[in-house]
Amino acid sequence: MVSKRCIIRVREVIESIGLNIVEIDLGNIEIAEQLTSEQKSYIATKLLASGLQLREDQDYVMLDSARHWIIDTIANTEEDDDKHLISMMGDALHCSRRQLAQLFARYLNTTMQHYIISQRIERAKYLLQVEDMSLTNIAYKLNYSSVAHLSYQFKKITGMTPTFFKEQGQLQQRLLRAA
Repeated sequence: MVSKRCIIRVREVIESIGLNIVEIDLGNIEIAEQLTSEQKSYIATKLLASGLQLREDQDYVMLDSARHWIIDTIANTEEDDDKHLISMMGDALHCSRRQLAQLFARYLNTTMQHYIISQRIERAKYLLQVEDMSLTNIAYKLNYSSVAHLSYQFKKITGMTPTFFKEQGQLQQRLLRAA
């Protein structure tokens, strides 16, 4: 589950067949009753129709929780050290750094560090376009050591400089308003 709307949709599907939810969170749901194969099939079909997927693989569920934890943490805190962030994530998810590293490598074919960097850049893109923040403020907010370091990683991941990216977004907005 990716958002609160996903949680709402999952809750609707589960409750529509009379099942009781013990706990529901992003990527995880606990149901009081044991599911029959027919109920699982019904839930999977309804969720698929909404663009969601029923996953029972515990490793994938752990990875999904880790991914969402990273995204939420980057969006809502100013954590300065990726290694500390990884340690905090392990504590929050009750999982070792090694287990998490193996999940990222197996399912996403990347390292946790690269995933964190890519999510920081996604956040920087949002802050550039939606929040209209300066590069200096973004570098500070995302705990980059300098604007140059942020710009380097931004270009490495997106293929364009932050300034060019922001100009492209502004150009698209002007074109949409003119249309």
